[in-house]
Amino acid sequence: SPELCRRYPMVNLHPALPWGPQGTWQQVIWKLIEDKAAETGVMVHIATEVLDSGPVLAYTKFPIRGGEFDGLWQDVEGKSLQELQAHGEEQPLFKRIRAEGLKRERPVMLAVLQALANGEMRVALNQILDRNGKPMTEPRNMNAEVERFLAEGN
Repeated sequence: SPELCRRYPMVNLHPALPWGPQGTWQQVIWKLIEDKAAETGVMVHIATEVLDSGPVLAYTKFPIRGGEFDGLWQDVEGKSLQELQAHGEEQPLFKRIRAEGLKRERPVMLAVLQALANGEMRVALNQILDRNGKPMTEPRNMNAEVERFLAEGN
């Protein structure tokens, strides 16, 4: 709620890259499919009164082209978004994009919380500061931390 956002510093998880689609995770995935996107990700941002628009602390990204994805993209080639949406969340490409994002949500949030706890970054007045108290100009890419976490089987 707006009151909670004004009163408490909070972070939010969003299933897209900072420059990616906004909306619910379902809306994000359908937009990625509609745009024939090559990559997506998960970001952690400061929760503000305006949904999914607070300053971004960090993100992780992953390809949705290549490997297993190529066959899924071929299966949707030439079909309208409405045809694909008729299958709902069970549509195979939709389901695969969701699974890859979902498995990265916990590790990116844990990495951000760890960075906040050890002072690598902090939040003050809806601004993200580095260890030295200077405003961070770019969100932190946490691909290395997230992929290490996944490789360890966590």
